[in-house]
Amino acid sequence: MEIFKRFTEKARQVVLLSREEADRYRHEYLGTEHLLYGLLKCPNAFVTKVIERMGVDCAQLRTEIELNFPPGSDTMVMGDIPFTS
Repeated sequence: MEIFKRFTEKARQVVLLSREEADRYRHEYLGTEHLLYGLLKCPNAFVTKVIERMGVDCAQLRTEIELNFPPGSDTMVMGDIPFTS
């Protein structure tokens, strides 16, 4: 993906993990909820340390995100999916 060549390796990993979540829920877009979930799945990510310092349990936050994902499409999305604005 040409648009991600200027991203750090960690940033590309977050996008990849986010896309996996969007695929898993059969969403036709990649939104902030997917990106947050992708960040939370990255081992030793800076953001998880910040969130935990705020007193938020990252495991519970992941669960809440999953519970609030909207229903997905009946068909699997192939190829690139658009980011939400």
